[in-house]
Amino acid sequence: MNNISIINYRNCFSCRSCFLSCPKDAIEMKESSEGFFYPYVNNKCVDCGICLKVCPTRDKSTIDISQQVSKVVYLRDDEKLKESTSGGAFCGFAEQVLKNNGVVFGAAYDDKLNVNQEYVESVEDLNKLKGSKYVESFTNNSYAKVKELLENNRYVLFSGTPCQIAGLKSFLRKDYEKLITLDLICHGVPSRKLFRNYLAGC
Repeated sequence: MNNISIINYRNCFSCRSCFLSCPKDAIEMKESSEGFFYPYVNNKCVDCGICLKVCPTRDKSTIDISQQVSKVVYLRDDEKLKESTSGGAFCGFAEQVLKNNGVVFGAAYDDKLNVNQEYVESVEDLNKLKGSKYVESFTNNSYAKVKELLENNRYVLFSGTPCQIAGLKSFLRKDYEKLITLDLICHGVPSRKLFRNYLAGC
């Protein structure tokens, strides 16, 4: 067996890179009893192994943390800082990317209070990506859109959880000079199902 079904679901974080990369539409994302989505392989699979190549849980590369530099930043614009929940750094990075004809991806609510990775191309639309969501956001086809924009030589800022960014980089399978990623400190996210149950009880 040479497909994503050999991955233990305890290691899967629903990034969807396998789902988006499958050339045969052989992978479906199905909701578990706890409300998380995992890949399931159907009978269209030809065992090409592409899904395993883009799975970030299989990435064995290491980072020399002794060479890393950490800095603490916050936005110095008091008005914009009031619109943010974590120091406003995302807003500062995002505005610079947008001013250079770039595109910004982040988590946004839809009209049913589902959280998805969406993108904006103007500073005026940036508000919908601001603020913490505290629930799993769906990447949907955002990785494919990021790749399309990068191939068209656009700057792209992608903000998300470390798992989502690992999934994006595995999906892209190469480095892009104009890709900027911002991951946030994450200790795990509740499922969309849990959030729906909470809303139903309100």
